[in-house]
Amino acid sequence: MLDTLLERMTRRKGLRGICCSNQLPKTRNWRFRYFEGGHPLPNEDSFAAARAALALVKKAKKDTLIFFLISGGGSAMFDLPLDPQITLEDTIAFHQLLLASGAPIGEVNTLRKHFSASKAGAWRWPHRRPRK
Repeated sequence: MLDTLLERMTRRKGLRGICCSNQLPKTRNWRFRYFEGGHPLPNEDSFAAARAALALVKKAKKDTLIFFLISGGGSAMFDLPLDPQITLEDTIAFHQLLLASGAPIGEVNTLRKHFSASKAGAWRWPHRRPRK
């Protein structure tokens, strides 16, 4: 997805981004920071990618164009709890419970968005901090 976006963009001045996947690409664009997020369970890079993206969004101006290219597995590969006291181990346990619950994906995603600082409106655009 990122390669296609870059192929189609004619102006790249100021272009910066975060790329998080379960495999790092062989070739990388210098404008992006790359993270190898965990799937089906988050890892340290999942947290780091979400932190990096939140930092980019906080620096963005009101007229900044922001693209989010999200594919399957994004809930684990790109995650950061709303509550900073929640550890990676706690987050992994939360994801394990969700995966084992048998709940429909819509219900699982509803729970995820209330847990996460990086999903479903938790970004609080423009320039608002996630709710606590």
